[in-house]
Amino acid sequence: MSFRRWISRLSVGFVLLALFAPVWFGQVSAQDGPADLRLLAVTPERLSGNGIRLEVTDDEAYDVHTALGARMIPEERAGANLVAGWIRRFVSPDGVEVEVRLIEFTTNYWAAAMRSRGNVEVGEGYPEGARVFVRQSGAPETEWAAMWASAAKGRIQVIAYAREPTDGHLDRSAAEPLVRHLLVTQLEVLPELADIAEPGGVDVSDLRLLLLTIPVVLVPVAALVGGVGANLRDRGSVEYLVGGGARRLPAPASVVVHDLTAQVRRIRRSSRVRVAIVVACATALVALSMFIEASTRFHFLVDAAVAPVLVAAVAVIDIAIRARNRVQPAFGREPLLPAAIGIGGSIFFVFGGFFFIMSGVAVWVLSGSTSEQFLGALVLAVVGVVVLRKATRPFVHARRMAALHADEALAADKRRQVLLLRSFQDDGLRMRMHRSARHSPVEVVAGQAFERFEELLAWSLWRIGPVVAIGQPGEDLPTLGAARAYFPGDDDTWKQAVRSHSRHSALVVFIVGRSPGLAWEFRAACREGALAKCLFVFPPVETDELGRRLMVLAGSLRLATHALPPLSPDGPYLIGLMFDEHGTPIWQFVDGRDDIAYRALFENVAEKIIARPNLMLTAPAAAFEGAEVDVTHLLAGPDEPRTESTRISAWPAFRKIAQAKFRRCSDRTAGVASRFSRAGRR
Repeated sequence: MSFRRWISRLSVGFVLLALFAPVWFGQVSAQDGPADLRLLAVTPERLSGNGIRLEVTDDEAYDVHTALGARMIPEERAGANLVAGWIRRFVSPDGVEVEVRLIEFTTNYWAAAMRSRGNVEVGEGYPEGARVFVRQSGAPETEWAAMWASAAKGRIQVIAYAREPTDGHLDRSAAEPLVRHLLVTQLEVLPELADIAEPGGVDVSDLRLLLLTIPVVLVPVAALVGGVGANLRDRGSVEYLVGGGARRLPAPASVVVHDLTAQVRRIRRSSRVRVAIVVACATALVALSMFIEASTRFHFLVDAAVAPVLVAAVAVIDIAIRARNRVQPAFGREPLLPAAIGIGGSIFFVFGGFFFIMSGVAVWVLSGSTSEQFLGALVLAVVGVVVLRKATRPFVHARRMAALHADEALAADKRRQVLLLRSFQDDGLRMRMHRSARHSPVEVVAGQAFERFEELLAWSLWRIGPVVAIGQPGEDLPTLGAARAYFPGDDDTWKQAVRSHSRHSALVVFIVGRSPGLAWEFRAACREGALAKCLFVFPPVETDELGRRLMVLAGSLRLATHALPPLSPDGPYLIGLMFDEHGTPIWQFVDGRDDIAYRALFENVAEKIIARPNLMLTAPAAAFEGAEVDVTHLLAGPDEPRTESTRISAWPAFRKIAQAKFRRCSDRTAGVASRFSRAGRR
C-alpha cells in the first residue's frame, strides 16, 4: 500500500474518531433497570447512635421533574435523564425536621452534574464532592432558615435537608451535625449502581468533550466545504475540473501554440500539498488550544490575551519576511501605525467571528430539540461567518494607507521595473484565489476566496522587479497591486509617462481589454519597439468577451487573421501571448484559467522574456502581419459595465463537471470495448 493511501486512511480515521469520540465516551455501561428508592432510603435504626436519635414522620415519592433547576443544561436534556425520586422525612427529639431526598438519574455523569449549588465552604466530615447551601431568614447572621448538603454515588444523588421549625429559627449548631450525619449515613448504605440505558438509545452525556471536539473537526470540514464551494463558483476552476486540457486544440499549422498544462498541473499538486499542511497545522493549533482550555482554570485569559498576541506576532513576522524576500511588502510607507491599525482591527473581527460561531455551536450542543433553539444556533453561526469574512477589511485598508507610490517603489528597489497596463474597467475583476505564500495569516483565517485579479499578477511580477501601473484619477487611496503613478487627466501627460516607463521596463504586461486607452497602449508598444518584452495576459472572461478582446488586440498589433488561434468554450483556454525574437506570436494555452495557471504563466513565460537580450521589435513577423483594422466598434464605451467577477452559479457548474466526468468514463469504456473487439477479430 502506498504512503499516500496510508496517510489518507489515517486522516479519515482521525476525523471519524473526533466525530464519534463523544458518543463512545458517553455510552452507557450497563443495562440495569430503575432502582427501588424506598428500599435504598436510610432507616431510623441506621441513623441512631452517637447521641443522635431520629424518627420517620413521612415517606413519599418525589416528582423528579421539579427536583432541580436547569442550571447550565437545558431542562429538556436534564428531564430526559431523570428517572425517579423519593423523600423520607425525620424529626429529632428537640423538634428539628430533616429529610433525605434520593434522586435517580440515568448515568453517574448526570447525578454529579446536577448537584445542588453550594454557597458556603464545605467543612470537615463531609464526603468528597459534597456541596452545602444555607439560606438565612433575614435576621442576624446566626439565624438560618434552611440548609442542605448534596453529594452523588453512582447514578443516585442524595440531598440531606433541614428546615426552620414553625416555632423559632434554625440553630446552626444543632442542624449542621444532623444534616452531615444524614448525608454520610445515606451514602454509606447506597450501593454503587451502574448506569442504565435510555429507551431512546445512546446517551451522549459528556457535553464538554463534545464542545471541545467540534471546533477541532470544524477546521478541516470548513476548509473542505469552503474550497469546494469556491471552486464551483469560479469559471477558471470549473474549466480545469471539467478537463479542458484533455482536448486537442484544432489550431491551423500557421498558429504557434504552447501548452502550459503540464507545468500548471505540477504547481496544482504542490499547492494541494501546501493547503493540506496548512489545514493540518490549523487543526493541530485548534486542538492544542482546546487542550489548554480543558486543562487550565484560566482558559478565558488564554483566549482573550495570549491568542491575539500570538496572531499579531505571526502577522508581524510575516510582514518582516516579505520585506526581506524583496516581494511586495504588506506595508510600504510608514508601516508602524498602519500595521497596528490593520492587524488590531482584523484580529478584532477574527475573534468576533469565532465568538459567534462557537456561541452557535454551544447553543446547538446544549439546546433541546426545539426549532427556536436550533434556529438561534444557526443565526449565530451565520453571523460569525459573515463577521469572519470581513476580517481582511481593516488589514486591506491599512495596506492601502501605506501603499508605495511608483516613485517610492522605484527608489527603494533598484531592479528594473515591470510595467503593468490594463483597462480601468478591469480594476474590479475578481477570481478565486487558492491560499498561497501571498496571503497573510489574517487573510488565511478569514477565508476570503475571491480577490482582485491584479493583486495576483502584481504579486507574481514583484519577484522580477518593482511593478508600476498608472493610477485611476480620483482614487482616494491607491488600489492594492502595482505601485501607482498618478497624472493629470490630459492625454499627453499619461501617454508620455507610458512611453517613458515602457522604455525603462524589463517587462511590459498587458491585461488585455477593450478600452480606447488600452488600445492606444497596444499600438504604443509597437511604436516604441517594445513588442519583444511584452506579455499579453487574457483574463478569465466568457468566450464571447474574450473573442472581442482578442480582435481589439489583433487589430491594434496588426496581426493577420490566419495568425489568431481558435477559441473554444470547452478548452483548452487562451491565457497569454508573447513574441519571440523574430516576431512570431506564441499563444499560451492551459486546461483551466484558475489563479494557479496565471502563476505558471509568469514562471514559465515572463522569466523567458526577462532572460533574453533587449531588442527592438516594432511589428509581428511578416508571415503573421496583416493590415491595420479599425476596431472602434469593439471598444468599450464609458457607460459599459465593468468586469467585476468570474463567479458563476454553483449548481450549473456541478452539473457540467458531472457530465464531463461521465462522458470521459463512457469514452474510456467504449475505447476498451473497441480494443477487445479488435483483439477478438484477430
